[in-house]
Amino acid sequence: MPNSLYVNNIRFLIGNLAVENLAEDLIEHGVLNPMLVSDELTYRLSFTDTVQRALRRRGIKFGAMYRKIGYVADSLSCESIVKKFNESSCDAIIVVGKKAAVDSAKVARVMLEEDVGYVRHYSNTGFEHFASS
Repeated sequence: MPNSLYVNNIRFLIGNLAVENLAEDLIEHGVLNPMLVSDELTYRLSFTDTVQRALRRRGIKFGAMYRKIGYVADSLSCESIVKKFNESSCDAIIVVGKKAAVDSAKVARVMLEEDVGYVRHYSNTGFEHFASS
């Protein structure tokens, strides 16, 4: 895990100024290379485009994107997020989407904090439903 990783409690930003507040929060915490995580439907509906445009206006571009999450979080999605995050030297994860995207990003965050590349590492720890998917 990179030393510059910004780890914060999860926040949900909603409402008219949610995206602008996100940009301010990222700037305030020195995030330079965030990763965008989304489920397939949210991406197809172009909701991620709105976030990208708003952040680009503030000079923030996503270093990586992962949008192949289906209706449920699974080990492949979590592991793919971790791999792309590391390959792209990202320093934060931004999620736009449904519960499966949020769950995948939360598991990926734990994996990044613990420098773990595979969900099966968590067998018998409470993550069994991910490890067997």
